Amino acid sequence: MAHSCPINFERVDATTIRIISLIVISLITLHVSFPSPWILFFLATDFIMRLYGDKNYSLTYRLALLIQASLKLESKFEDAGAKRLAGHFGLLFTLLLLSAYLLELQSAFYVIASVFIGCAGLEVLFGFCVGCKVYFIIQKILPKS
Repeated sequence: MAHSCPINFERVDATTIRIISLIVISLITLHVSFPSPWILFFLATDFIMRLYGDKNYSLTYRLALLIQASLKLESKFEDAGAKRLAGHFGLLFTLLLLSAYLLELQSAFYVIASVFIGCAGLEVLFGFCVGCKVYFIIQKILPKS
């Protein structure tokens, strides 16, 4: 089976997504330094807004556009399928972080935060989409009949 990413024929700016990933890393790091459930609530709400609502109301999206325009970074458009799947993983990680924090499961919190920051870091530094790789593994395990 050839490697493939989820495809939905919608295009997104990968540069903006990479900046959003950097903002997410910054927010998680901020929460680790200054624990507050409000940071995680904000992050979860922002993911929900981008995934299920109008992304123009997302503060991280608006900030990423501002940073991209200010730094005059070039747009690079890619299919939105893998990025949308990665967004769902980001929401899941955020909800797991919030749960671990509220249940005072410190070890679990730090493991989840490390994995989340690692995945987002791969996107920021190398444009490597972990969601795309997970999608490929799921395809191998659960092939279409």
